[in-house]
Amino acid sequence: MEKSLKKVGVWIIRDKKRILDKVRDMIDGSKESLHLLIPYIPEEFIGEIPPLYELLLKKRDEGIEVKVILGRKVNIKRKLDIKFYDERTGWMIIKDGEEIFYASPFIEGGEIGLWTNEHELVRMGMLMFQHMWRSI
Repeated sequence: MEKSLKKVGVWIIRDKKRILDKVRDMIDGSKESLHLLIPYIPEEFIGEIPPLYELLLKKRDEGIEVKVILGRKVNIKRKLDIKFYDERTGWMIIKDGEEIFYASPFIEGGEIGLWTNEHELVRMGMLMFQHMWRSI
C-alpha cells in the first residue's frame, strides 16, 4: 500500500434503533463536549425528544459543553445552547472532539449511520459544525 493511503476504522450501522442507541451511547459517554446537528426529526419521533433534552441538560449541568443545531424551534424549560437550521440534512454528533457519527436514521428502509474516531475525519466534521454554528 502506498504511503499516501491509510486504512482507517469506520463502522457502518443500519437499523433505526441501533443508530439511536449509538447516539445515546455517545451522549452518555461524553466527558468534555457534545456538538449535535439534528436538523430533521420526523413527527412520529417527537415523543422521543424530551428524554434527549433531559440527557443533554444533565450533561451541561456536569460541566460538559453542549451545542445543538435543530431544525425546528422547540420550547424547553431550561436553556441549552441551541440554534436552528431548516434544511433536512442528516445528523452529525461529535463527542469530545474524538468521535463523530453521521446518520440518516429516518429514511424508511435506508437508515444508515457512519461512525469513526479517525482524527482527521473528526476534525473535518468539527470544522463543518463550527462553520454552521457561526453562520446561523
